[in-house]
Amino acid sequence: MKTIHKNTRIKRKTDVISSQIDGEAVMMSLKNGEYYGLNETGSYIWDELVNESSVNKLVAQLTQQYEVDENTCLDEVTRLVYDLQKKDLIEVVEE
Repeated sequence: MKTIHKNTRIKRKTDVISSQIDGEAVMMSLKNGEYYGLNETGSYIWDELVNESSVNKLVAQLTQQYEVDENTCLDEVTRLVYDLQKKDLIEVVEE
């Protein structure tokens, strides 16, 4: 697994399909046949990954939309990105 930091660029894997249900993302990996779900904030991040994005850009967008400090947001986004990477739902484009 690749190291994630604030300048890491990521995007969705092409073999993952997703849909929105009641404001939450539901995804299925065609590669491993598993279903996954994300809450509202995770769904926002997932939507942003249609196109390549950086962790730093995601943090900047989330701190503008929600009352969260930058360090806490960076920790949470990094944790989610690691989880998505572990489940093989995203790819690291550039570190």
